[in-house]
Amino acid sequence: MPVLAAAWMALCAALKSIKVSAAALIYAALVLSGVVGAEVFEHAFRFRLLVFHIEGLGAQLADLKAKDAVALKTAQAKAAATTAAQIAATQAASLAEATAQAKISTVYQTLSQEVATYVPPKADAACPIDVGAVRLLDAAARGLPAVSLAPAGADDAPSGVALSQLVETDVGNDEAAAANAEQLSALQAWIRAEQAAQPGVRARPSTRSGATPR
Repeated sequence: MPVLAAAWMALCAALKSIKVSAAALIYAALVLSGVVGAEVFEHAFRFRLLVFHIEGLGAQLADLKAKDAVALKTAQAKAAATTAAQIAATQAASLAEATAQAKISTVYQTLSQEVATYVPPKADAACPIDVGAVRLLDAAARGLPAVSLAPAGADDAPSGVALSQLVETDVGNDEAAAANAEQLSALQAWIRAEQAAQPGVRARPSTRSGATPR
């Protein structure tokens, strides 16, 4: 072992000049004697790789957490914007329907008040309404065959219903029909607005024809 002893003496002289610790000297002696050698170095190297890998996973985890936080904030912002748009759409639809219904009511109230002008008592006297006409109109209003209603007398007998009364009833029925049509149109418009406020939802094309007084 003369060569090994000489190497050991040279190493000790070199390490003394840089004040290496006793542990380092012992480790160097073991390496030179073959007790530790490449196997220890390989395990140490693998350990360092494991540390680097764990540190890399930690960085990836931190990056994922940051991305999740950004995604959560984005989703919350989108949800808040969608909710605000839906609330605005509901308010706009409610206001539009209320305005349209008020217009319909005004139009038909005016028509009802004009019945006496356009159907005066002279017209009532000149055009009596018979029982058959009243029975047919009642059946139509109920969606039933005329024969299903019990006759109140002969069909050609006077019913006691004046022409002006009949016209006023028809105006009221038309008002109810116009109001229902407007309500349905407003509901369809609200549904389309709600769909438009939702990301990724395509609103159906408008089919609204509008409710117009007859």
